Amino acid sequence: MTYSEQGRIFPVTNQSSSVLKVLELELSRLGVRVEPNFALDSVRRSGGGFQLKSKDGKSIECEKLIICAGGRSYPALGSDGSCYRIAEALGHKVIAPVPVAVPVVVKDRLCHLLQGQKITARVKTVIDGKEACSAEGDLLFTKYGLSGTAILDVSGEISVAMNRNGCKSVSVSVDMAPFIGYEALDKELTKRMGGRPASPETVVGILPNKFGAALREEFASKKPAQITALLKGRIFKITETKSWNQADFTAGGVDLKDVDERTLESMIVKGLYFAGEILDVCGERGGYNLAWAWASGLLAGEA
Repeated sequence: MTYSEQGRIFPVTNQSSSVLKVLELELSRLGVRVEPNFALDSVRRSGGGFQLKSKDGKSIECEKLIICAGGRSYPALGSDGSCYRIAEALGHKVIAPVPVAVPVVVKDRLCHLLQGQKITARVKTVIDGKEACSAEGDLLFTKYGLSGTAILDVSGEISVAMNRNGCKSVSVSVDMAPFIGYEALDKELTKRMGGRPASPETVVGILPNKFGAALREEFASKKPAQITALLKGRIFKITETKSWNQADFTAGGVDLKDVDERTLESMIVKGLYFAGEILDVCGERGGYNLAWAWASGLLAGEA
């Protein structure tokens, strides 16, 4: 059984293991053969079908084949990207995979002072001096940099720029008070400061109390308009993204130009299909990648 929340569907148990168990029971009901502990090493054409060999020498033959081995996120769970090599060996182009929905590393004094603090913020990516995308949500300061839903939602642009394209000039502009407009905030700070220098109490009630002390040095000698600009657009330079073990999704994979969009059959190898995250398809957070995995699996399976 399921329930819906903001258009997203969850099992009533709120446990992913329930979804897995239902799938296993359905496989059993349909009499689908499952070959556990088969670590795929190679695939080659054999007659009118395929021969699959495992790393320990086992062999399986089939007439049609669906490769749905996932991307590279959470390699400890088996999704290590090993089937990209298989796809390439069969003649397909693979768009370089990069981790997305992933925290970012920022060497900034403010992250250290505020680690563990979470606020609602609006985040904009700045790549080679140009704004790319934005998101609003939770922003979490950590000992290594920044995380939270706002960062995860813009991390795709960041990861592609840094990990695929080799871009070195990547940062995020953070509006730490998205609930109040620029002019209104400037007016409020002007009233609070009253011509005096800013103090840790200047932003009380606007930001959590921890921010006043953390921003003391940045507030020094600044006028209300300058502090407003700081709070509405603090720049954090990103040095790298976190690794595959911290990424929710993979961007990149088998080039869609090599796949028939109506059936997901390879346009290079007849009888070969792809489904799920091994393809160069990446959705937003919120179950969209799971929906793609199931929908593409159904489409490939019925072809």
